[in-house]
Amino acid sequence: MTERLYYLYLACLNTVYAVSTLRRAAELAGGPEALFEEYDENTSAILGMRPTEEGIRRIRDCRNETFLEKTEKAAKERGIRFVTESEAEYPERLNDLKERPFALFYRGSLPDGKKPAVALIGSRRCSPYGRETAERFGEAFARAGLNVISGMAFGVDGHAGRGAVTVPNASFAVLGSGPDICYPRENLDLYEALKRSGGILSERPPGYYAKSYDFPIRNRLISGLSDAVAVVEAAENSGSLITVNYALEQNRTVFALPGRITDRQASGTNRLLREGAEILTCPEDLIQALGVTVKSDTVYRKKPQLSGAEETVASAVKERALSVDGVLEATGIPVPLLLETLVKLEVKGVIRKSADGLYYSEL
Repeated sequence: MTERLYYLYLACLNTVYAVSTLRRAAELAGGPEALFEEYDENTSAILGMRPTEEGIRRIRDCRNETFLEKTEKAAKERGIRFVTESEAEYPERLNDLKERPFALFYRGSLPDGKKPAVALIGSRRCSPYGRETAERFGEAFARAGLNVISGMAFGVDGHAGRGAVTVPNASFAVLGSGPDICYPRENLDLYEALKRSGGILSERPPGYYAKSYDFPIRNRLISGLSDAVAVVEAAENSGSLITVNYALEQNRTVFALPGRITDRQASGTNRLLREGAEILTCPEDLIQALGVTVKSDTVYRKKPQLSGAEETVASAVKERALSVDGVLEATGIPVPLLLETLVKLEVKGVIRKSADGLYYSEL
């Protein structure tokens, strides 16, 4: 077998055992090839690893050259590639991680390691303000030449990715599932956009459906692929704070967006600021901290020319998301003109309609 297949073997076993456990086992055996030749469920007991019946079946499946060759071929046919830690294309930023994955599976492309990178993360239950800020900052970072890394989750992560994907090859998502499993399904539009211009990465092999424990584990890769982590909104128990803890272990700089003291979704970010995180009041705070110099007009999109009715509607949804009835009540514009205006503003990228039928500002 090729060296790549031995690492693929370890990556497949990673769905049964933690990276640290497998790395110890490989070292004791004398390397990935030796582990492949010697490893079975009896070895598990010797090493103190207790797989379930499902785990034992997985071990037997993985320890099969034909299975590994078919896995590699099937992935390639579906547009999925993988890079191992022994190959030059493996992201250099991950080399310092104690529990770096044996292989990364991906669709689209890998982040350009020569570009600075920021993890833009936050609450799944973000406010309209957090949603707007995530998209605006995501695009601003991408326009400034940064890679934007997120988890493609509900809320801030998904909107950060949507903002960054407007710039070619600047937006990347790290999934808890295999790279061929779009989760959540509601972000399928973003998933497809990342396949075309950006990347979808995972340490899990194709066909793997994420368990609850996979999401906090993958967070170490979100921070690990970045030079800095920016938290837009986070409650005290937010999963984003797990990423922050990984970032601190990895010596990444942490930024936090301040929020109102009465806002539950800002309690975590405000605490981060009290504990020494860098304050994030505009994209330039982070861009300049990473030593990136850009022209001021490249960070933000220029506001398109708007008619009087368009300006009125755009202003109405600036403060908070509104339904059609809410916009009607706020503006008093006749219904036929209002509906036409909403469509025009969507086309111009000034507003966006959410899945629940609310309109919110994109500027």
